[in-house]
Amino acid sequence: MGFKRRFFLFLIILGLSCHLFAQSRHFVLKKNFEKIEIPFTFANGLMLVKVHYNEHLFLWFILDTGAENTILVHKELATLMGVQFRREFTIIGSDLSTELTAYLTLGNTLEFGGLTIRNHPILVLDEDYFNFQERTGLEIHGIIGADVFKRFMVGINYRSKVLTLYNPERFSSPKGKYKRIPIDIIKNKPYINADVDIQKDTLSTVQKLLLDTGSATALLLQTNSDTSLALPGNVIKTPIAFGLGGNLEGYRGRIHELRLGSFQLANVTAIFQKLPEAYNGRSTHRDGIIGNEILSHFHILIDYINSALYLAPNRNFKDEFVYDKSGLTLASGKNESSVLVTYVVPNSPADKAGVKKGDIIKKINRLPVNFYGLGEIAAKLKKRNGKKIRLKVRRDGKAMVFVFRLQDLI
Repeated sequence: MGFKRRFFLFLIILGLSCHLFAQSRHFVLKKNFEKIEIPFTFANGLMLVKVHYNEHLFLWFILDTGAENTILVHKELATLMGVQFRREFTIIGSDLSTELTAYLTLGNTLEFGGLTIRNHPILVLDEDYFNFQERTGLEIHGIIGADVFKRFMVGINYRSKVLTLYNPERFSSPKGKYKRIPIDIIKNKPYINADVDIQKDTLSTVQKLLLDTGSATALLLQTNSDTSLALPGNVIKTPIAFGLGGNLEGYRGRIHELRLGSFQLANVTAIFQKLPEAYNGRSTHRDGIIGNEILSHFHILIDYINSALYLAPNRNFKDEFVYDKSGLTLASGKNESSVLVTYVVPNSPADKAGVKKGDIIKKINRLPVNFYGLGEIAAKLKKRNGKKIRLKVRRDGKAMVFVFRLQDLI
């Protein structure tokens, strides 16, 4: 490819800041339609929808308000469909040194949940840089971004697992328990200002928190965006394993309170991250991220046209924010009968028991790991303090057993 375009990328799941050239998308909609309801699957903290791609393949895509564009992560699928790669892009990965490649494709057709989009531009990654299968245990092929959402009023009901696209010309502002909060729309992505009280009586207003349905986490704060965002007293160092081309490290802890408009959420789990010096002078357009772990406490409506967010508490509103109590970060192994340990928090229950990075877990509490999904295993490791966990692992070809009890880490 003779034409290349460079842009910088930093993400939790994805936040592309690349401008795709203007192209006439054709949304196949009934005249004067009121709304389109799109059922989704909510798995491992991600909203997934099955998409009919180019009228031949059925693929799983993440519904991601934090991504500017629609992405296909498996190049071989585009090649199989005979899609032409029109432009090549060089992406600088999250480690700010690795160069990655993506291609722009035209004329794509996407069908999902009663919505058909023709002539849709899609960015295709040269390699599966995300490794969704490994990190989530789920088969994920792509991302539906704000280039689809921006023309609608977008409602999300996490309880019924339905995303609703409303016709802005026939839409009335919601009443009842919904509260209106002003937001900023930057590059078609929604940002909100929020008040953060990290250690009680340390209230700070954080600007530009990205509302990111493509992030399974609760809250990420970039600590060098505001000097008042000091780490809380009890944190653990952990990898942030959602970037491209290299992982960044941060700290996990809890904040005393998060305020979104008049709503208050207590004891929220958070990632605290300082951007590396290489980011100096490069705007990420945000000071943090609010992900699905917080957003799923509400019924949500995003008004892209009038830059407003409407929130109403749902039945999850008073649910506690629970974090892993084992100290393990896990990924899918090379086959369904194993799970790989990718990180162990120092002095955590798993670490004290002797579990090490690189161990291959074969059984948990005497049952083979393929009896569970990766998300189910993660849920088991968030259970009550004192719960016994027994792991059978293979290390250097040898079978080993480790037993520990869960306890709060943050």
